[in-house]
Amino acid sequence: MVVKISALLSRWIPKKILCVAESAREEHIKYGYDAERMVVVHNGFDFSHFTVSQAQKSVLREECGFSSEDFVVGWLGRFHSEKGQENFIKAAKIVSVKYPKTKFLLIGRRCNAENATLMGWLTDVGLQDQFVLLGERRDAPVCLAIMDLFCMPSSNEGFPNALGEAMASGLPCVATEVGDAAVLASDTVIMVPPENEQALAEGMLKIMALSREQRLQMGEHSKAWVMSEFSIDTSRQRFEAVYLAMLADC
Repeated sequence: MVVKISALLSRWIPKKILCVAESAREEHIKYGYDAERMVVVHNGFDFSHFTVSQAQKSVLREECGFSSEDFVVGWLGRFHSEKGQENFIKAAKIVSVKYPKTKFLLIGRRCNAENATLMGWLTDVGLQDQFVLLGERRDAPVCLAIMDLFCMPSSNEGFPNALGEAMASGLPCVATEVGDAAVLASDTVIMVPPENEQALAEGMLKIMALSREQRLQMGEHSKAWVMSEFSIDTSRQRFEAVYLAMLADC
């Protein structure tokens, strides 16, 4: 009822309706919102937060029990069915068959050993010893910095901030094609269909088969793209353009 009333009122009350993602805009149009009033302004990132020292990385890698030889695949997101942790674990099982020494890292609310459901999934595939669960943290840039590969296994997203942060950290990434992930990633990230552990694993394996130099180049390509198109200043300019256009119509 609230959605229906809001959709009806959208044709009279607001001058503009701002959406964080094109996928969100399309979804609201399906609900009956006024398409002509809806404008997409993507999030921007403050790249000054992504400078991490070698000392910070060393401390966290030691805390996680990672050696300098370990290849770390990680995902950052709260524990939720739409965030795809179960799909990530299934894909990790496929990856571990070829690369049995790979370590996997999960960060986010309820991604910890107290989560019985999560631990059950790990037990089912026998990967308890290869996964590190850090739970919710406030040092996301440091967590990203200790990864060698970022994997976004979500079944649903709007504008995937975690993917953008991984790109800003210079990580090679594989991500499910949900929400505005493809808009954010452009051609710099390997995109795979959602809820498909085989495709997700193949995406990871494709990156892992690259040389270290090739992975670094892939990560730098992603970083350059996200910094050029999704800075906090670019986002501010787009908001200003919307407001100035409304003022011009007054």
